[in-house]
Amino acid sequence: MPAGALGASGTTLILGPYFSAAGQMIREHVTSYDVHLEEDRVEVLIDMVVRLVLSHVMQPTAQPAQTAETIAWIAERVLTR
Repeated sequence: MPAGALGASGTTLILGPYFSAAGQMIREHVTSYDVHLEEDRVEVLIDMVVRLVLSHVMQPTAQPAQTAETIAWIAERVLTR
């Protein structure tokens, strides 16, 4: 959903800056390693991690430490293929 789009409840979502900042932080971390993925695949991974983290912030299903460990596990599986 684009920044400023109306959510299902009719509220305006201003997520663009959060997506950008989170994506940049993850991108800097990931690209500091010797990653054997094409650039477009790295971008897909970054997008997935940002969306997954924001989803768990909005509707947590576990303790933060457990969620962080699970998301890191998922990202590691993609990065080490």
